[in-house]
Amino acid sequence: MIKVNAYVCPKCGDKVFSRAHHDYRNCTCGEIAVDGGFEYTRIAFKDVSPQSIELEIDATKKDLYFDWNSTTDMFGIIKKDGRQYIPKKHVIDKDKSGNFSEWDIGNIKIEEFIEELNKLKKQNTNREIRLDLEYDNNLQISKLIYTVWRLETDEEFEKRKKLIEKNKTTQKIKEAEKARKKAEREEKRLKEQFEKDKKKFQELKDKYDWK
Repeated sequence: MIKVNAYVCPKCGDKVFSRAHHDYRNCTCGEIAVDGGFEYTRIAFKDVSPQSIELEIDATKKDLYFDWNSTTDMFGIIKKDGRQYIPKKHVIDKDKSGNFSEWDIGNIKIEEFIEELNKLKKQNTNREIRLDLEYDNNLQISKLIYTVWRLETDEEFEKRKKLIEKNKTTQKIKEAEKARKKAEREEKRLKEQFEKDKKKFQELKDKYDWK
């Protein structure tokens, strides 16, 4: 578990936080954005300054960095009701022609495909679609990557909440066990010190013939 500084969008209610140094994370509606990770905080907003809150995330700094660096994108945005986006990434390899105007996906040309994705994005607020182009060493576009995000279902949300609570309980048990062992070590140390002092006192008593 790790604590992060997040910002609440005054319009869509998304809780947004930056996962890494160069992670520029914006909310669903685009009203606010956060950058800087754990190094610094930079906030961008259109109309109203967002509220700052502290969140406890079931992850480590290393997990968050990997999530950003690998574009897994499981973290960074939490919906108003607590649900998170689950991304599904699709990669379409470029065909031999290398011509986007002639590049078909099934029977749909690339321009029509992008147009359909944009329509889906506008029609369904529970989905967010991101388009990326991957370049090769010669700065030629080699792949089209599109990510469709959906909100986790109620079942997935409840399952994740139970897992978080389980992890919290496990952490508390570990902390309690750690405290118990520390107390036992301290008790043992005090007993050993007492026996040493007792022995030393007896030696002095015998030396000076104390009654």
